[in-house]
Amino acid sequence: MTRSPVHFSLRARLRQKRERESIRPWYRSQLLSRDQSSFCVAMSSGDCYAGSVMTIRLDHTIVPTKDKEASAKFFAEIFALAVTTDGHFAQVQINESLTFLFADEPEAWGGPGFDPKTGRSQHYAFHIAETDFDAIFSRVKAKGIPYGSGPFSHTDRQINRRRSGRGFYFEDPNGHLLEVMTVPETGS
Repeated sequence: MTRSPVHFSLRARLRQKRERESIRPWYRSQLLSRDQSSFCVAMSSGDCYAGSVMTIRLDHTIVPTKDKEASAKFFAEIFALAVTTDGHFAQVQINESLTFLFADEPEAWGGPGFDPKTGRSQHYAFHIAETDFDAIFSRVKAKGIPYGSGPFSHTDRQINRRRSGRGFYFEDPNGHLLEVMTVPETGS
């Protein structure tokens, strides 16, 4: 017995419907609405309530380096910030809610920064005010640091003008790729 394409199409639609039905209870418990800094986890009814909003903010991250003091100093000089140390870390407070903790720690592949096997490195992107762009850009150029317009063209000595703003990429002494932009990528 041969089956017509209509028969297969109908079977596929029924299978998709069953899959959607089995996913629906799971979906109700997941993220249903979101803004810049919070999200709402739905109750079993599928509704979001004011009491169910949780604010999540990144507090700190560890930046693996070969020399934590030198790396923190480099970063602080470029962005006009201050360095503090607590023994294990050299700390740079980025803003009121984020601190970079520079540590003498190797990355999973065995060294900080750029991984020669995969061509990958850590990427840290910073949304800055248009008024701060020229000062940061001037400090990068004054240090003779190669910069560029994109992650794969970070030495082309160009700036980008994405999303009607300005931005550029450069590497820190450990090979971490730093990005500076005046218009955020995420819409925040």
